[in-house]
Order: sequence, then C-alpha cells, then structure tokens
Amino acid sequence: MHQFIIIWLIILPLCIGTYLRNALYEKAEVLYVDIVHKSPGKARFLSNLGILYLKDERFSGAQKLLESAIRINPNSPLIHNNLGSVYEHTGNDKKALNHYRKALSFYPGYKEALLNVASFLAARGNTYQAIENLRKIIEDHPFYIDALKTLATTLARTGKFDEALELYKKALEISPKDAELHGNLGGLLTGLGKYNEAMTHLEKAMALNPDYLDAQYNMGVWYYSQKKWGGASRKFNRVIKTEPDHIPSILGLANCFLETGFYEKAEEYFRKVLTLNRNNSDALRRLILCLIVRGKIKEAEKHFKELSGSKKSAPGIQLLNALILTMKGDGENAGNVYRNLPLKTQQTQMGLLVAGMLNHAGAQYTGTKAALEDFTGKSGVSRPLKDIASQFISAMTH
Repeated sequence: MHQFIIIWLIILPLCIGTYLRNALYEKAEVLYVDIVHKSPGKARFLSNLGILYLKDERFSGAQKLLESAIRINPNSPLIHNNLGSVYEHTGNDKKALNHYRKALSFYPGYKEALLNVASFLAARGNTYQAIENLRKIIEDHPFYIDALKTLATTLARTGKFDEALELYKKALEISPKDAELHGNLGGLLTGLGKYNEAMTHLEKAMALNPDYLDAQYNMGVWYYSQKKWGGASRKFNRVIKTEPDHIPSILGLANCFLETGFYEKAEEYFRKVLTLNRNNSDALRRLILCLIVRGKIKEAEKHFKELSGSKKSAPGIQLLNALILTMKGDGENAGNVYRNLPLKTQQTQMGLLVAGMLNHAGAQYTGTKAALEDFTGKSGVSRPLKDIASQFISAMTH
C-alpha cells in the first residue's frame, strides 16, 4: 500500500533545467532590456536577459535571446547549458541534450550541466544511468544540494526508499531552511506511513514557503492517507486554483469525491484528467469503478477495452473485469477471470466483493447476502465498494 501511494500520489519533482543559479536573476528586467537595446551585439547581456526570461518560463523569448547569444559566443558553456534547458522545457529533447553536451565539451566539470544531463535521463526513464551520473556528481561535490535532491528523488521513484531518506536528511543538515527538501521528505514519509514525522516536515515546508504548491499537494496526500477527505480536498483545490491543469491534484480530488460517494463529481474529475492525459491509467481505472457504482456497466466495459494489453492483463485490472462481468450477470466468465487471479488479489477488498457476488451466480443466495452484508459492515472498506455491495443486495431482494 505504501509503495502504491508513492508511485500514484506523492509529488517528488524532477525539475528540469533549474540549476541556473545566477545573482543577476534579481535584477530588474527593464535594466537588461535597456542594455540589450543599446548593446545588441553583446552576448553576455543577451544571455542574462535570456536567463531572466527562462526563470520566468517565458521560453519563446528566452530561446530567441539565447540563440542570438550563442551565435555571438558559440564557445560559452553557460549559454549552451541555459539554451539546453529552454529546449528541454519546450520538448525538443535532441537539441536540449546536444547543448548540454556542448556545454560539457567546453567545461567538463560544469556541475550544473552535469546535473541537467542526469535530470534529463531520469525524467525519461533512464534511471540507472541517471543515478550513476548523480553519484559521481555528489562524489565530486558532496555539498551540492540540487544534486542531493535529484538523487534522493530518483531513488525514491525507483523504490530505494531508505537511501532516499538518508539523502534528504543529509541535504537538510546542509540546508535546513530549504522548503523543497522539507516538502519532498514529507511526501516520501507519508508514502511510507510515517505520518507524524511527515506532517512535521510538510508544515515546515509551508512555513518556509506558503506558496509552495508541491508541499500543498503532498499535504493533501497526507490527509487522503488518513481518510480525512475534507482536508485533502481543500489542499487539492488550493493547488488547482493556482494551476488548473495540475493532474495529480485533479486526480486526488476525484478520488476524494469517489470515497465520499459524490460519484457524479468524481466522474467529472476523472474525465477531466483523461482530457488532459488520455493515457493516465490510474484515472481510467478509477473512472471504470465510478461508472460501475453508478450503474453504467456498458460504458465501464467500453473504457475497460480502451486499456492497453499490458495494463489490461494486470491482476488489479482483471479484477475490475471480473466485477464488470459479474454486474452484467456473466457469472461463468467472471468466475474464470477470478480463479486465474493471484490469491493476494483475490483477498483484496474488491476481490472479496467479487467472490461474494459470484456466490450468487452459483445459486448460494442466502450465503451471498450474509457475506455481502458482513462486507458492507466492515470498517475500512472503500465507500464505492460498499455501495456496489449494497446495490447488489438490494437487487437480490427484489
């Protein structure tokens, strides 16, 4: 359960191209606009203004300025690194990696470019190489906070939680007032079920930076993990208010609606996630469950067929299939699917529900009703599964 929470919900951001520390960030934009206007042939001024635009996520303007700067000074590792970051943010991976490598060809020990390459690899699933690169950076620069953060995040994403925890705590010894570190550590501890320690770090993150959205989100996950749906919803809504297309928060809010019986709203928000990312299998899986509890069995079956082959064969997804078949009255095929599932899957909440319903298909009516009534009375059972069981009991008695 804990690992599932981390993979599905906890935000441990891998920031691309954020390692551009430069004192000129705090200078007024107008100053550089004026200087560039007066000295258009100076690469340094074009680069500095480009960095300001990059920091402000004005990627089109940053790209034009940095491309102009690199034409004037093609051997600048700083400009190549920043231009690589622009290309990465705008989805041009080939050019991004090319410029990072050019930066390193001029300055092999350039730690910011080395880190950007490692983050690039991690974000694209090449975690083994990314981890190796990050370990080398930290070996050469043991107090480099951004490298420690990125390695801890990458390790957490690959399930190496103990090492990730050690790195986060080491980084906090170096930089105790880093909101991102506290927020990430709080998120990881939530996923591991260490709730009191997690909240300490999440509250610290919020105290250091009240506008830090990832900490807001991770605090929402903390409330969700405690089944405090109201608190979770408020945190997810706060993130969505600032970032309307923040998929993890929309998904989190949809799950809060699902767990509190607001199925129409849950369906609306699951569909919103799928509009933003049609390949989000978590949203599709939960939408299918939502449709089942709403009695939209044909639509649930249609969405089940949209799942890719590898995902469709997963035990948890096949269990959903067994539930759909049972609700359709196809007990024979539902039973075949159920019997082929691992025992661990059969013993989940949904597995027990399907087993009880299949007893009905086998004409064990009295036993079925008693088993399902016992199921609905158990503490900790998910609200939609209880409601499906109650609907099934009601149909049996009419």
